[in-house]
Amino acid sequence: MKKIFVLLSSLIYSHLAFGAPAGTFKHMRAVNPKDTFNIKEENKKITFNYIHIHQFGNGKESCSYCHTSESPSSKDVKKINGELVCIECHQDVYKRIGSHLYHHKNIKNCTMCHDPHQSDNIAMLKGNGITVCMRCHAKNSKGYCVHPQGDKHLDPRNGQPITCITCHYTMGTDYKYLLKWNGESALCYQCHSPKRYK
Repeated sequence: MKKIFVLLSSLIYSHLAFGAPAGTFKHMRAVNPKDTFNIKEENKKITFNYIHIHQFGNGKESCSYCHTSESPSSKDVKKINGELVCIECHQDVYKRIGSHLYHHKNIKNCTMCHDPHQSDNIAMLKGNGITVCMRCHAKNSKGYCVHPQGDKHLDPRNGQPITCITCHYTMGTDYKYLLKWNGESALCYQCHSPKRYK
C-alpha cells in the first residue's frame, strides 16, 4: 500500500511541478499485442504522467537543465565537450562504454532509444525491450532474434517477459553481439541449467 501511495504522490507532484509542456515525442508500440515484432511509431504528448520521468531540482525551470532556450526543442539540447548533456548526470554509463570492447554503434545518441522526458518502460526506453530494438533491427536479416520472446516466455530468474535486453547489453560489454555473457555457454546457463544437457 505504501509503494502505491509513493508512486501516486510522485506522479501527482511531477505533473504539478512540471506542468504539461507543449510538444510530442516518439514512442513505439506493437501493432498487434500478439506480434511484438510488427511495430508502429507514434507521437505522444509530453505530460510527465508516466512511471519514469526525468525530474530535476524542485521542478521549476527544469527544462533549462538540458535545453538552452525558453521554448525547448530537440534543436537546443545542451552539449558538454561535444557530448549530449546526458553525460553530466550519467557519467557512470559513459565510463562503462569506454571500458568495454563492444557497445551499440549509436551509443552517443542516447535519445535514439531512451526518452529524455518520460516513459513507462525500463531505463526510460522509447518502447519495451523488444519494440525499441525492432524499430531498426527488424529491417535487416541480422536483427531478427531466434530465441522466443514476449509475454508467453518468462525469464525464470525474475518472472519478466524475455526481450532483447534480457541477453543483450548495448551500453558496454566484452562479448560479441553485445551479449551480457559468453554466448557459447554462460549466457544460456543463466536460464537453462547445464544439468539439463548432461
